[in-house]
Amino acid sequence: MLFKQIIYVAALSAVAHAQRNNNNNNKGGQGGNNNNGADAAANQDATGTTLTADAVQSGSFVDGLNGDAGQAASKTSKNNFINNCAGKTLTNGLQVTGGSCNGITMGDIPAKANMVSSVIINPETNGKAIAANQDFDIVVQMANLVAGSFTNADSTYYAAPQALQGGKVVGHTHVTVQDLGKSLNPQKALDATQFAFFKGINDAGNGNGLLTASVTGGLPAGNYRVCTMASSSNHQPVLMPVAQRGTPDDCTKFVVGGGGGGGNNNNGAKAAANNGANAKGANNKAANGANGAAATGANDANGAAATGANDANGAAATGATGAKATGANGANGANGANRKAGKGGGGGGKRRFCVLAGTECPSYGNTMIDPSLRLRRAIHASDPLLVRRILKSHPNLLHNPDVSPTGLSNTSLHLASSASLGYLPIVRVLLNLGHEQDGISLNEDHQTPLMLAAAAGHTEIVHLLCTTCPQSIPKRDIHGRDAVMEASRGGHDTCLQILLTFAPDGNPDELLKNADVDGNTALHFASSNGHLLVLRTLLAAGADADRRNIWSWTPVAYSATVQAEVYFKGLVAEVERRKAVRREAQERGTGAGVRLVGEVED
Repeated sequence: MLFKQIIYVAALSAVAHAQRNNNNNNKGGQGGNNNNGADAAANQDATGTTLTADAVQSGSFVDGLNGDAGQAASKTSKNNFINNCAGKTLTNGLQVTGGSCNGITMGDIPAKANMVSSVIINPETNGKAIAANQDFDIVVQMANLVAGSFTNADSTYYAAPQALQGGKVVGHTHVTVQDLGKSLNPQKALDATQFAFFKGINDAGNGNGLLTASVTGGLPAGNYRVCTMASSSNHQPVLMPVAQRGTPDDCTKFVVGGGGGGGNNNNGAKAAANNGANAKGANNKAANGANGAAATGANDANGAAATGANDANGAAATGATGAKATGANGANGANGANRKAGKGGGGGGKRRFCVLAGTECPSYGNTMIDPSLRLRRAIHASDPLLVRRILKSHPNLLHNPDVSPTGLSNTSLHLASSASLGYLPIVRVLLNLGHEQDGISLNEDHQTPLMLAAAAGHTEIVHLLCTTCPQSIPKRDIHGRDAVMEASRGGHDTCLQILLTFAPDGNPDELLKNADVDGNTALHFASSNGHLLVLRTLLAAGADADRRNIWSWTPVAYSATVQAEVYFKGLVAEVERRKAVRREAQERGTGAGVRLVGEVED
């Protein structure tokens, strides 16, 4: 039935193409992404599609080239750039990793006296080294920020303007920690896609600007930089009134588990003292030769380990972590120069591959990264070989739910399928290892990996999950939304067609009838976000254009623009006309020259 209905889509494609350039990239709709009809009815300013005269900013009329020489010309506009994103990929409240255009106005800007400022209280610059792999707090003192306002980053990212309360920016801050490598003063800019720790602080702290983020489990030994990122409620960087000012954010550098300047190049041979393997009289020799050396079979060891001691850190006597090794023989067991695979010393055997940076990993002395954290880092680094290797050693970590405060108990498959990653080879590895064999994975919001992939538009992952786990298609989260609604809300037409094609029992009718807790169907979501291709697909598949949500609003009432509303009504009329033609053809026993299956020849 679905394939017959999709045939009718082709007849509408010419109309859709004509409308697409002007209409397909308009965001908003009455009630926004949350389809809140009550708010839409009460707040016409948030739903109007006309630029009022008193909102036009004449500063955009000129290019500014009457200033100092060497300045670049500004783009100009007579209508506040209201159609700047037309024809482009819209942000639409999502974290679009491939780049997008955001048409949301910047919003309210504070007075100069109320500019946001931050200082990091802990860790201290040039302070005492923090113990490796132990909990610690990042403490930030903020000024002129009404903290504690943190919207849903998965669906309202950059989706609303900056707002003020009492003249101060309403929002929150984030802290992000990055590994500096072998030096506290690296000469190359760090890779912004890589971080050792990240957290959005979504509470108000002590009410006076003092905010705290706990680093549960700590960090491996090394050199690090921590920075704040002050944001408005919808996660955009805070906007300030003047160009010449201090920064609203702060950064500081600190050391974990070792001295500065070499914290990420610690010699694993110190483990003779720390791991209880006392190599009498040979500690110095081991320290000179065992830079990350591991005995044969120490695949996951950080630093030198004895033969067969796979999880040992530092130097140990052969075959016995924590054993005494009298004289130089114990040290030799931890000395990479004595291993067959590490001739020449110094290198200490085979070099390990760094999970995050994709380069040789520095030695971290006697510390060891928690395997569950290593697995998540390997997924973030898009390294399916490393993921497979870690899971071979730790098969119990296959699902590995993230129990951190912001982790939502997302499993490995959730992470690999999400908007920020969407890495197909890792999804394949996880499925082949039986990730969904015992049932569909759900996070704290009851979202499935398929929902996350559909929301992000990862077409190949959606197809793979539909073929291997079709029972996840009708699953719904705590808001009553399923994968079809997520794909419709994000405007991912190809993902939507895949989901409808693989609908249980080959019948998409129930999926099209499903509604969230507010009564919104997939058609409501597509209409409110101006996704015309999705509208066309849903209507052709049989979606009900007259379905009302709990505020008695139909999908057409949420049309993002007047043109979109006209197009929507045209689609509905065309679908109804085709239904009438089919009914008439069935009554006559013929279908416009095409013999029906039930037709009998004389």
